[in-house]
Amino acid sequence: MADIERETYRHQYPEENRTMVSFQTRFEQQGKQQGKQQGKQQGKQQGKAEMLLFLLEQKFGAVGKEVRQRIEEADAPTPCCAGPGGS
Repeated sequence: MADIERETYRHQYPEENRTMVSFQTRFEQQGKQQGKQQGKQQGKQQGKAEMLLFLLEQKFGAVGKEVRQRIEEADAPTPCCAGPGGS
């Protein structure tokens, strides 16, 4: 909507405008929350990859470039590989 149309709508339909602003605010908050969650998850994954690489290097020595890349690009574990108690 153009600014003039938005202003006209706001004056002609004040209740609907409040509802729309409320929806907008709620969706913005949900988007921010989702962004924070994704950032936290990525940080955890990166930390786990770094720890795994550290442990592998301590036990076996230098880790090859291909192995390092696979570990750094890995997704979260699938349910079958989630560790103790996994199927």
